[in-house]
Amino acid sequence: FGGARWSSGARPQPEPERASLEKEGAENTTKELVKTAAGLAKTERRDLVLSPPALVVTREYEWGNILIGFEQANRYTIRAAPAGQVVGYIAEEDSLGKSLTRNFLRTHRPFKATILDSAGEPFFQVRRPFYVVSTSMYVETLEGETMGEIHMDWHLYRRRYNLYVDKEQFARVDSGFLAVDFDMRDEHDKKMASVNK
Repeated sequence: FGGARWSSGARPQPEPERASLEKEGAENTTKELVKTAAGLAKTERRDLVLSPPALVVTREYEWGNILIGFEQANRYTIRAAPAGQVVGYIAEEDSLGKSLTRNFLRTHRPFKATILDSAGEPFFQVRRPFYVVSTSMYVETLEGETMGEIHMDWHLYRRRYNLYVDKEQFARVDSGFLAVDFDMRDEHDKKMASVNK
């Protein structure tokens, strides 16, 4: 596929005796960054959400979903690892029509969600159109300009996705059907990042 847009060098692993010190330093740095988020400009707050080396995204379940399986608009919290400080949120758009579509079409439904910083200010949105077999997702500015794309490459028993930035492919995911780890690899098959469920 097309040339990689991001560098693909592997991160050096910390020496065992220094690992705890580095973890403590990362936690303190994240806490300091989150404390100053309210006074930052919008682009700086966006960078704060995207700058940690690892992010943990957790879904907030609603009682209707837990008790009777009624799908409500999904909401997620984005935390910086390893400190666990909240750096942002993801909120799916909701309305009566979207609620009915969500419960009828389930995972094939179209949806749009907004990504917000820790102060609740939106800065990106993600959009997925309705699909039957192969899905696509788009990362857009609030004005609707496409910045990144993910396209499913259908396979009978594997999960394959092609990732793009500004219409140029920079990574590919090729994992097993029951996989919980999805490695993003560049054109030289070097691991760039990983998404773990």
